[in-house]
Amino acid sequence: MVIWIQSFIAGLTPCHPTLINEVMRMTEEELMQIESSQRQHNQIMLHQSRISFAVEQEELGRFSLLKPLLLKDGSQWCVLYGKDLQEGIAGFGSTPNKAIRDWNKQWDKEQ
Repeated sequence: MVIWIQSFIAGLTPCHPTLINEVMRMTEEELMQIESSQRQHNQIMLHQSRISFAVEQEELGRFSLLKPLLLKDGSQWCVLYGKDLQEGIAGFGSTPNKAIRDWNKQWDKEQ
């Protein structure tokens, strides 16, 4: 831990004297608590990232499998599976991703 503190302090520029003094006054236990909190935060962020990735894969999975049309109509994007809007399933959004999400919602309503 002492080596970590020394390398941390060595990496600071001279314009951080207040921060250097604060770190020097911290006890080993306080530094370990900070390190533990940072580790927990990183684990939470990694978990959230994995969940987001899984949700995105789920949303794009159906799109990739069925390969509906992705069209731009003015400022809106449209995802269409089927012959036309009346007979098919369509989703709309301001971005392709939002249109795909809307299309997935419409698909789930039809099933």
